[in-house]
Amino acid sequence: MLNGLQHHLMQAELVSEFIRTFQDEIQKERLATLAPRTEDERRLAKVVKEIDRIVTAITEGLFHQSMKAKMDTLKAERAELEARLSATPAPEPVALHPGLSDIYARKVADLVATLNAPDTRSEAAKLLRRLVDRIVLHCSAPRRGCTKRP
Repeated sequence: MLNGLQHHLMQAELVSEFIRTFQDEIQKERLATLAPRTEDERRLAKVVKEIDRIVTAITEGLFHQSMKAKMDTLKAERAELEARLSATPAPEPVALHPGLSDIYARKVADLVATLNAPDTRSEAAKLLRRLVDRIVLHCSAPRRGCTKRP
Protein backbone atom coordinates (compact mmCIF):
# COMPACT_ATOMS: atom_id res chain seq x y z
CA MET A 1 0.00 0.00 0.00
CA LEU A 2 2.78 2.45 0.89
CA ASN A 3 4.59 1.53 -2.30
CA GLY A 4 1.47 2.42 -4.28
CA LEU A 5 1.14 5.69 -2.40
CA GLN A 6 4.77 6.55 -3.04
CA HIS A 7 4.91 5.60 -6.69
CA HIS A 8 1.44 6.05 -8.14
CA LEU A 9 0.09 9.01 -6.21
CA MET A 10 3.42 10.83 -6.25
CA GLN A 11 3.69 11.31 -9.99
CA ALA A 12 4.64 14.97 -10.30
CA GLU A 13 2.34 15.60 -13.25
CA LEU A 14 -0.67 14.16 -11.36
CA VAL A 15 -0.01 16.25 -8.26
CA SER A 16 0.59 19.37 -10.37
CA GLU A 17 -2.62 18.75 -12.33
CA PHE A 18 -4.56 18.33 -9.08
CA ILE A 19 -3.17 21.60 -7.70
CA ARG A 20 -3.91 23.50 -10.93
CA THR A 21 -7.45 22.12 -11.17
CA PHE A 22 -8.13 22.81 -7.50
CA GLN A 23 -6.94 26.41 -7.79
CA ASP A 24 -8.98 26.95 -10.98
CA GLU A 25 -12.15 25.73 -9.25
CA ILE A 26 -11.51 27.85 -6.17
CA GLN A 27 -10.95 30.90 -8.39
CA LYS A 28 -14.22 30.25 -10.29
CA GLU A 29 -16.16 30.04 -7.01
CA ARG A 30 -14.42 33.16 -5.72
CA LEU A 31 -15.29 35.16 -8.85
CA ALA A 32 -18.91 33.98 -8.73
CA THR A 33 -19.11 35.16 -5.12
CA LEU A 34 -17.38 38.45 -5.85
CA ALA A 35 -19.51 39.49 -8.83
CA PRO A 36 -22.62 40.62 -6.89
CA ARG A 37 -20.46 42.22 -4.19
CA THR A 38 -18.44 44.16 -6.78
CA GLU A 39 -21.64 45.42 -8.41
CA ASP A 40 -23.00 46.55 -5.02
CA GLU A 41 -19.72 48.36 -4.26
CA ARG A 42 -19.80 50.07 -7.66
CA ARG A 43 -23.43 51.15 -7.19
CA LEU A 44 -22.71 52.41 -3.64
CA ALA A 45 -19.87 54.61 -4.91
CA LYS A 46 -22.22 56.07 -7.54
CA VAL A 47 -24.97 56.72 -4.97
CA VAL A 48 -22.53 58.46 -2.62
CA LYS A 49 -21.35 60.71 -5.48
CA GLU A 50 -24.96 61.60 -6.34
CA ILE A 51 -25.68 62.46 -2.69
CA ASP A 52 -22.54 64.62 -2.59
CA ARG A 53 -23.64 66.47 -5.74
CA ILE A 54 -27.04 67.25 -4.26
CA VAL A 55 -25.47 68.46 -1.00
CA THR A 56 -23.04 70.65 -2.97
CA ALA A 57 -25.91 72.10 -5.01
CA ILE A 58 -27.87 72.89 -1.84
CA THR A 59 -24.85 74.55 -0.18
CA GLU A 60 -24.45 76.70 -3.29
CA GLY A 61 -28.00 77.94 -2.92
CA LEU A 62 -29.70 75.72 -5.46
CA PHE A 63 -32.69 73.94 -4.03
CA HIS A 64 -35.78 72.43 -5.51
CA GLN A 65 -38.37 70.27 -3.78
CA SER A 66 -37.52 67.38 -6.13
CA MET A 67 -33.99 67.36 -4.66
CA LYS A 68 -35.39 66.36 -1.26
CA ALA A 69 -37.26 63.39 -2.75
CA LYS A 70 -34.18 62.35 -4.75
CA MET A 71 -32.01 62.65 -1.61
CA ASP A 72 -34.40 60.47 0.39
CA THR A 73 -34.35 57.81 -2.34
CA LEU A 74 -30.56 57.87 -2.55
CA LYS A 75 -30.14 57.66 1.23
CA ALA A 76 -32.46 54.65 1.37
CA GLU A 77 -30.54 52.96 -1.43
CA ARG A 78 -27.22 53.71 0.28
CA ALA A 79 -28.48 52.17 3.53
CA GLU A 80 -29.69 49.07 1.68
CA LEU A 81 -26.38 48.67 -0.17
CA GLU A 82 -24.31 49.17 2.99
CA ALA A 83 -26.41 46.61 4.85
CA ARG A 84 -26.04 44.10 2.02
CA LEU A 85 -22.28 44.65 1.83
CA SER A 86 -21.80 44.31 5.58
CA ALA A 87 -23.83 41.08 5.57
CA THR A 88 -21.65 39.48 2.88
CA PRO A 89 -17.98 39.51 3.90
CA ALA A 90 -15.43 39.58 1.13
CA PRO A 91 -14.10 36.09 0.43
CA GLU A 92 -10.50 35.57 1.41
CA PRO A 93 -8.12 34.43 -1.28
CA VAL A 94 -7.31 30.73 -1.25
CA ALA A 95 -4.08 29.57 -2.75
CA LEU A 96 -2.08 26.43 -2.40
CA HIS A 97 1.58 26.64 -1.58
CA PRO A 98 3.59 26.54 -4.83
CA GLY A 99 5.83 23.81 -3.40
CA LEU A 100 2.89 21.66 -2.32
CA SER A 101 3.88 18.67 -4.45
CA ASP A 102 7.37 18.70 -2.88
CA ILE A 103 5.92 19.00 0.62
CA TYR A 104 3.54 16.12 -0.14
CA ALA A 105 6.42 14.00 -1.45
CA ARG A 106 8.46 14.67 1.70
CA LYS A 107 5.52 13.85 3.96
CA VAL A 108 4.87 10.56 2.16
CA ALA A 109 8.58 9.67 2.36
CA ASP A 110 8.58 10.52 6.09
CA LEU A 111 5.45 8.43 6.57
CA VAL A 112 6.98 5.45 4.82
CA ALA A 113 10.18 5.77 6.85
CA THR A 114 8.26 6.08 10.11
CA LEU A 115 5.97 3.17 9.34
CA ASN A 116 8.95 1.00 8.44
CA ALA A 117 10.95 1.91 11.54
CA PRO A 118 11.57 -1.25 13.62
CA ASP A 119 10.26 0.24 16.86
CA THR A 120 6.92 1.43 15.37
CA ARG A 121 6.32 -0.98 12.50
CA SER A 122 4.13 -3.46 14.38
CA GLU A 123 1.88 -0.81 15.92
CA ALA A 124 1.70 1.13 12.64
CA ALA A 125 0.61 -2.00 10.77
CA LYS A 126 -2.22 -2.56 13.26
CA LEU A 127 -3.37 1.06 12.91
CA LEU A 128 -3.26 0.90 9.13
CA ARG A 129 -5.27 -2.32 9.07
CA ARG A 130 -8.01 -0.51 10.99
CA LEU A 131 -7.98 2.36 8.48
CA VAL A 132 -7.99 0.31 5.28
CA ASP A 133 -11.15 -1.62 4.53
CA ARG A 134 -9.84 -3.28 1.37
CA ILE A 135 -7.27 -2.93 -1.37
CA VAL A 136 -8.25 -3.52 -4.97
CA LEU A 137 -5.54 -4.04 -7.56
CA HIS A 138 -6.14 -3.62 -11.27
CA CYS A 139 -3.69 -4.84 -13.87
CA SER A 140 -2.71 -2.31 -16.45
CA ALA A 141 -0.88 -4.89 -18.56
CA PRO A 142 -0.91 -8.69 -18.46
CA ARG A 143 1.87 -10.06 -16.26
CA ARG A 144 2.66 -13.32 -14.61
CA GLY A 145 -0.19 -14.09 -12.27
CA CYS A 146 -2.24 -11.16 -13.52
CA THR A 147 -4.89 -11.36 -16.16
CA LYS A 148 -6.46 -8.22 -17.43
CA ARG A 149 -10.20 -7.96 -16.88
CA PRO A 150 -12.58 -6.46 -19.45
